[in-house]
Amino acid sequence: MSYPPTPPRDSLRPLTHNDLDAWYELQTRSIPDPYTRDALHDELGLRQARTLGAFEGGRLLGSMLAWLVVDELQIMQVVVAPDARRLGFGRALVEQVVRRARAAGVVTATLEVRAGNVAAIGLYGAMGFEVDGRRPGYYPDGEDAVLMRCDLTTAR
Repeated sequence: MSYPPTPPRDSLRPLTHNDLDAWYELQTRSIPDPYTRDALHDELGLRQARTLGAFEGGRLLGSMLAWLVVDELQIMQVVVAPDARRLGFGRALVEQVVRRARAAGVVTATLEVRAGNVAAIGLYGAMGFEVDGRRPGYYPDGEDAVLMRCDLTTAR
């Protein structure tokens, strides 16, 4: 499976409190179990939290939330607007946060993804993530989570 080219880097930037309403709105229209607005607000204040938004024409089309914990990057959430999927925004978000983590000396990246999200699992696999386990019934609707891990010390 091939993926589209990465959007221009200048469309990616960290999210701020000024983006909170757009970030929350993106989540509520794009995923089945969005964070609450208060939770997103709190994430913006956490020392370990890393956020990134993909913008086009001022519109937030994708977001990423990750935690940097010692030498591990934990990708907590990647969200892309339904009308912007398969345009490279998710890939750009993951590539950028992984690039920054590598530069900071981080050695491992982990994430959880819905077992039914075949497109995301394929994308992460193409980026060097490998299936590392499964959490049965992890999501509120009972769907399993697939655990994935990427060794950031390799030359990928």
